[in-house]
Amino acid sequence: MSAKSHEAIQHWWVTASDHSPDPKRQVRWEKFFQNDDSERDNTWGGPDWIKASLSIVHIKEMRKSDVVVAYQAGEGIVGLAYLKTNGYQDPKSRKYDSFDLEPSPTVWLNTLVPLDSIRHLSNAKQDIEFIKILRGTVFSITQIGFRKILDLIIKFNPDQRKEINDFLSIGRPIPEAEVVAADEMGELKPTRKTTLTIQRVIRDSAVGKELKQFYKYKCQVCGKSIELPNRKLYAEIHHLRPVGKPHNGKDGKPNTIVVCPNHHAMFDLGAMAIDPNSLVVKHWNPNDGKDESTLNLKHRLDKASLNYQYQKLFKGTK
Repeated sequence: MSAKSHEAIQHWWVTASDHSPDPKRQVRWEKFFQNDDSERDNTWGGPDWIKASLSIVHIKEMRKSDVVVAYQAGEGIVGLAYLKTNGYQDPKSRKYDSFDLEPSPTVWLNTLVPLDSIRHLSNAKQDIEFIKILRGTVFSITQIGFRKILDLIIKFNPDQRKEINDFLSIGRPIPEAEVVAADEMGELKPTRKTTLTIQRVIRDSAVGKELKQFYKYKCQVCGKSIELPNRKLYAEIHHLRPVGKPHNGKDGKPNTIVVCPNHHAMFDLGAMAIDPNSLVVKHWNPNDGKDESTLNLKHRLDKASLNYQYQKLFKGTK
């Protein structure tokens, strides 16, 4: 599968269901993921399956090499795949109701991600269209939403981290998007970097773990933390100057702050930054009430890293 470096990647939530009384509309993802390539049915959709007008609109928007998050109705997210084709019209229906999936690479999850866990993600209804609508087949996922889903997938399947990394490394790059995730579920290992489609640096950092414990897993911007079903608290580490190419920031306390997923995404996308002089949090839109937040800061931050994120990454008014 060839990468397309000049198009923004899109992410689609595609639901398969075997609950319909009509056998023609009963679909399970095993049909695609667990068959040998020679027996695999790569063509999905069609007039018997795709009925919702929203799904037809989205299939028309689908592009080759977009990522598909495979959801089995009533069960959970079961895998990841790429689109082999753009969405296209069925010859009989003349509606955009069909698309083909790449037979490889794919990821079939050892442990599915249940819907309840996805519903509890912050801003799930805004980032994952299915959570808001719940009925239909094809739904859009924002880049932030996909990042949250990916974090959740890795938490449920830490042993498949490398497989997921390898899968994502095949796809299309997203310029100026570098995000960081921490695996809170397994043992700490030496920091490792993996260049991915979205230049994602997935790391198990002892420095990050220590800093999160120091701030009691509370976001330094909003003071909130997330409690997981196992009663553990969850927070994320944001690097002021991103680690890895092309930014080459350092993985140390002076370059890191503790944040919730919402504020992590806003920092990553340049919607938010820390003023290097006043150390207050600036928002790209000062009229939305999020500007001039006070950062809960109890450790030293590197001035050069602060200047870098403010001058080079922040998309608001300096």
